Amino acid sequence: MKDLIFQDDLYFTFSVEQAEWAVAMWNKVLLYRGIMPGRIPSENEMNRLKQAAPGVLNGSPQEDLGYIMHSASQMYG
Repeated sequence: MKDLIFQDDLYFTFSVEQAEWAVAMWNKVLLYRGIMPGRIPSENEMNRLKQAAPGVLNGSPQEDLGYIMHSASQMYG
């Protein structure tokens, strides 16, 4: 089953795996930026995230979410 996720007039259809990956990566960004309390991800974790979603941490958190959503939409395709 796929769920429709809406962001800035763009529609993404994600599988459960893609959605779970996107949520996990978004949580890492929020932790790393200090927006969400919890354990700060290691530099190694963040480097893997940057490789998986190029452009992350180069702008605002909103831009980070866009890069994560785009990368998730390209998975398994």
